[in-house]
Amino acid sequence: DPFLCVASKSTRHRHLPSLQADNIKRTLSPFHLSLKLKEDYLKMCSDLGQGSSICAFYSFTGILFTGWVGVLLTYQPFFISGIEDEAVALQSAWGAMVMFICTFFLSLYGIYHDSQNKVEE
Repeated sequence: DPFLCVASKSTRHRHLPSLQADNIKRTLSPFHLSLKLKEDYLKMCSDLGQGSSICAFYSFTGILFTGWVGVLLTYQPFFISGIEDEAVALQSAWGAMVMFICTFFLSLYGIYHDSQNKVEE
C-alpha cells in the first residue's frame, strides 16, 4: 500500500490504525493520511444521486419545520415572541415551505435521473 510508511515503535502515531510486523510498526504518515482524507472528501457527494439524497432529506426536514411554524403562527402566534407583524411572518413561513417543497421534488427528480443513468451504464 503506497500510503503506509515504516516508523519505529516509539513514534507518536500510536492512535492511527497499524499493522505489527516483527519489531516495526507500519502506519499512515500524517502527510499520506491527509492525502487520503482529501481523496475521500473529494469523492463525497460527487454524483447527482448522492447530492440529491442529501438535499431531499434536508428539504423534507425543512418542510416539516416550516409547516410547524406556519401552523403555530396560524393558530397560536402568541407562543412565538419577537414577531412584529404576524401576517408577514405567516406569509414568510408558508413561502419558505413552498420553496422546500420545490427543492424536495427537484431532489427526487435528481435521484430518479441518476438512477436511470446508472441503469444505462
